[in-house]
Amino acid sequence: MSEEHRGEVLVLNLVDYPGNPEKNDYAGRLVNGWAPWMDDELVFTLNRWDRRFNAERALKCEHVLFTYEGTVKVVAHITGIFGPYPITRDDGREQSRCAVYGEVLTGGDPAYDYWHGRSDLPGTDNRIEYNYIPAVDYS
Repeated sequence: MSEEHRGEVLVLNLVDYPGNPEKNDYAGRLVNGWAPWMDDELVFTLNRWDRRFNAERALKCEHVLFTYEGTVKVVAHITGIFGPYPITRDDGREQSRCAVYGEVLTGGDPAYDYWHGRSDLPGTDNRIEYNYIPAVDYS
């Protein structure tokens, strides 16, 4: 494992629900995004597919955070990465996408308790779809 990416957390930014009613993801989902009425499991299910990130680097991350307008809404433990897989956009462009497999964390888990609700993540920018931030020691 490369020391360069050890100890990182994958951050995936969310948009308003429905983010894209014309979504063309691997599983055929037609919507994504975040809304206040959603629980963490639904947010994870709708938003773990059709993502642009480096699969090899993400596999080295223990956790993924889903953020909306800079605030962490969902914290999950990464159990695997699917992809990259090819998609064809409406304009005919071929692109690669990935998906996150994981377990959504809840209160009482040290990673959840540390990250959930935070809005002070280092080095994140909501104009990009994903980012990596340094992991922390939860003990």
